[in-house]
Amino acid sequence: MFRRNDEAFLYQTPVYVDARQFIIELGIKSVLDVGCGNPQKLKAYIYPFVDNIVGLDLQEVVDQIEETCGTWIGCDLNDGDIDLKRIFGLIIAADVIEHLKKPIKMLNLIKQHADENTIILISTPEKTKYYPNNLSHETTYTGVEMITMLNENGLHVEQTKSYVEKNSKPRYVSNMFLCKKDLKDGHL
Repeated sequence: MFRRNDEAFLYQTPVYVDARQFIIELGIKSVLDVGCGNPQKLKAYIYPFVDNIVGLDLQEVVDQIEETCGTWIGCDLNDGDIDLKRIFGLIIAADVIEHLKKPIKMLNLIKQHADENTIILISTPEKTKYYPNNLSHETTYTGVEMITMLNENGLHVEQTKSYVEKNSKPRYVSNMFLCKKDLKDGHL
């Protein structure tokens, strides 16, 4: 369930490093981390620059969070039934989508809390370069499959980036997608 603090830095670190760079360059003031898990990376990479942080994860995960660097909300991302009644400058979903039975619900949740200026970073292991040993994954995606799903669901992919999860054994490749909310074609 919840990784020890020292293990929290093993995965998705490049996503949080890139997020920090956007925060610094663009002066972003608010962050939503969808599927935040242990918030050690948020505390290390984001909190020094932004103190308006909201994290969403399962209630059982949120109940274990002791950090005070943000607001943690328990929910089921498969429901997508959360309205925080606000827009965020940056939204992160680092290696979450592959755990969901209903990934479109999470994408709708992201769109609901984004506007045309929101930076959206979504990452997931690359299906073709992934060692399938994580039984909590509902599915895996190739980069092309993710781009298609994101674009078809109102998130315009502006940039992709692959990185190696160097601390995992065996090592695997993850893809990161920089998206913006698509305001055309009825995607609101």
